[in-house]
Amino acid sequence: MLRPDHGRAAEENAPHERTRDQLLKENEHLRAGVVYLKNLDPSSGEEAGGARDKTQIVLQLRQHHRLPALLKAAELARSTVYYQSKVLDGGERDKDRYGYRRIAEAVRLAGQRVTRKTVRRLMV
Repeated sequence: MLRPDHGRAAEENAPHERTRDQLLKENEHLRAGVVYLKNLDPSSGEEAGGARDKTQIVLQLRQHHRLPALLKAAELARSTVYYQSKVLDGGERDKDRYGYRRIAEAVRLAGQRVTRKTVRRLMV
């Protein structure tokens, strides 16, 4: 016959007993949180700016800390960070790319008559 303090109830009665992995993970989250808070701009008041400001801090600290820990500290979703990073890099990516509109405009500026439809057909 089992005693009432054995089994599941014993596990629930000891929440302070955590594994080494759980403690290391918590330590990592706390360290990332402290570093994130140190990098906040003190002139912005209690709250950090918008998602863009938080994303810039997270991207700077990503070299030294894991992304999930930083996201938790910044209270950001992963998708927000990736979206904002694309927005921050947006102008630099498309400088060397030409779509049919830009090519058609360049051809017209060179003195040739061409329609967008013709350029699209040639690009395929």
